Amino acid sequence: MSEFLFSILFGLNAVVFSFFLLIVAVIIAALFVGKKREALFFPKVSVVVPCYNEEKRISAFFKYLLASNYDKKKIEVVLVDDGSTDNTVKLVTSFAKEIKLKIIKTNHVGKVDAVNIGVKKASNEIIVCIDADTFVEKDAIKNIVSAFSDSRVGAASGVCLVKNNSSVLGTFQDLEYFYVGLIRKSFSRIFSSGIWFFGAISCFRKSVFLEVGGLSKDTIAEDHDFSLAVMRKGYRVVTVEHAVAHTIVPETLSGLVSQRTRWWFGALQSIRKHFKLLFSSNFFVFGFVALNHVWWYIFAVISLPLLVYQFLYWLPAQGSELFFVADYTFRWITFYGSIYLLFMLKQWNLSFYQALGSICGIFTVFVIGFGIISFKGKITIKRGLALFFYFPYTILLNMIIITSLLKVFSRKKFFLK
Repeated sequence: MSEFLFSILFGLNAVVFSFFLLIVAVIIAALFVGKKREALFFPKVSVVVPCYNEEKRISAFFKYLLASNYDKKKIEVVLVDDGSTDNTVKLVTSFAKEIKLKIIKTNHVGKVDAVNIGVKKASNEIIVCIDADTFVEKDAIKNIVSAFSDSRVGAASGVCLVKNNSSVLGTFQDLEYFYVGLIRKSFSRIFSSGIWFFGAISCFRKSVFLEVGGLSKDTIAEDHDFSLAVMRKGYRVVTVEHAVAHTIVPETLSGLVSQRTRWWFGALQSIRKHFKLLFSSNFFVFGFVALNHVWWYIFAVISLPLLVYQFLYWLPAQGSELFFVADYTFRWITFYGSIYLLFMLKQWNLSFYQALGSICGIFTVFVIGFGIISFKGKITIKRGLALFFYFPYTILLNMIIITSLLKVFSRKKFFLK
């Protein structure tokens, strides 16, 4: 491999390795900080639920909500039916005797406007916003609301895990959500500020929501944009690690591409819009998020062609024989390859620095494993196999990042309808 290409590859791996060191350092430090216990706080809350054609899930949504240990007499549900053409409303009305329910109908205005309308119609100051395809654990509402015993908190989001993890794509996302959840939880413990705001289960003060103008259509990641707007007003935005919900993730490749395109490009728009946060008290957390997004765009564009070149460069001389090609490819796409490379460093006369990519892969597997344990998940055979083959999924995510750049000019279609 030419010195020039090796230098680029080494530079990329060195930056990724630095990111991983920072993340691992924050995770380890968070273990010593301990869980923050909020003061008892049980105000009346309005649960705003935007939905569109959710007849397949809405009954399950309400069953999980009703199983909550929060006093039902203090809960008002504001369901915004955004022009559903199925039996969503009919199914919802059957729960009217079990909980205070307010149904608002809109003419398919989209999620942003549906949430804005729902919040304005809500009767209470504390708003819990939950997507109709997200199912809360028993303690989730109590725990996320408790964060507002601190008057400095303007918004909070819970931890989302994957509900539908039976498919191959669902299983990989399942691991990813544990990984992201652990990072969000750790950052919130150390810096008392959340990163990567998840709107699927969020909570905020109605007064703060109205103060920032509600959800905006300036970006295609309205929840991330909202969280940064709240920060700019001087309020804290936190991740509540014990407010856990299980959400439905895309089961098709096209669905995943659409979702992540919206997330990635929308987050970039939000960062640009709220760039002044870099000069605020939230500079470290905002700087990490901003640098993370910009860096992964650069990494995705540069690394994919380099990976192809590297794969072909190291292809064994016996490349024409199927067994050697299969063995070589297997090592490339699995966790086994990272371990194998470390064992072969001396024999192949490679330096530690040339193995940084493999070390990052090993870090990723152990961090995900710790994330699963941290949220009381189980290390099953299926999850173990997905961890073993996790590297190709990261390549897929990098390809989607590139796709989000290519679809800039058609971004309006990614607003949730």
